Amino acid sequence: MSVDRNEILHIISKLGTFMLLFGIIYALQDVTLGQLEILNHLILEGLPIKFVFFSVISVFIILRFIKIGSPYKKTRS
Repeated sequence: MSVDRNEILHIISKLGTFMLLFGIIYALQDVTLGQLEILNHLILEGLPIKFVFFSVISVFIILRFIKIGSPYKKTRS
């Protein structure tokens, strides 16, 4: 089974873009909503509730509103 170099670069590009967007959106939420005292003290199964809350919202925003592309995507001919 041979994997094309462009396929690997395509996957790495999409994952890198997703992680960058996730980090930016998460940090933005942490700087704004993270300042609320109620979110800093709530803990769910050993994890701060804001970690779970911000992660779910970040993934939702990326999947719902952002289309991630890659310059390595193979065009069909």
